[in-house]
Amino acid sequence: LALLTRQQEPAANQIERIRTAIAALPGGAAERHFNALAKAIGASDSLPPHLKPVYMRTALNIVGDRPDAVEIRKLVDYYDGLLKEIEFSVRIDGDTTVGHGQPFGVFCTVRHTVDLEREYTGGFSKFLRNQSQTPYYYNPYGIAPIDHRDELEKQIREKLGEGFEVGCITFHDEKVQARGYGRAGCRETPIAYLLPKAKDPSIDRLPALRLDVDFIDSRGPVSLPVESSVTLLDA
Repeated sequence: LALLTRQQEPAANQIERIRTAIAALPGGAAERHFNALAKAIGASDSLPPHLKPVYMRTALNIVGDRPDAVEIRKLVDYYDGLLKEIEFSVRIDGDTTVGHGQPFGVFCTVRHTVDLEREYTGGFSKFLRNQSQTPYYYNPYGIAPIDHRDELEKQIREKLGEGFEVGCITFHDEKVQARGYGRAGCRETPIAYLLPKAKDPSIDRLPALRLDVDFIDSRGPVSLPVESSVTLLDA
């Protein structure tokens, strides 16, 4: 598990092979193995934070909704509940007919419920700074500081780099305040303003971008990936 990164995705066909192989065991062995796997994963408390969500969801796909999977189901339901309260919004500044060879603006904001903003440790402005440069940084779980701002900029440039030249990425000041955006009970925290430029007229979309949001679940830290929607455009 230590060799797996945030960028890697589970191979669906391999997951299905595991489930099929266990289900094919003779007699009552299949049920015993499904239950043993559910118990082992449900009791696991040593997973890296960035692996927890995909690991637990994948495990649930294999073992199904059986009584021994109750701990896995609790964690997956918690993650799904959080994802209903937060959104990474990436939207074009103005007309979506952007042309090519000339830059256009893109807003990046975190949209969230008021309740989540109140409970979220450190606030969403943490994506506007690097923890390694924060004086007296301390994490009770012994996790190394995360340079949220640098990681986000690196990911933006990598994701957009195939179809766009990414010029200036301007991050807001870390003292920025959340504001309303016309939806009751929700606010948004501005993160960055991008100036990409389509490389050729065949480009028709901005790919989804991801924000890794840190929470605490019943087992400790968890990093929940929050993805933006694909944005259609005309270059």
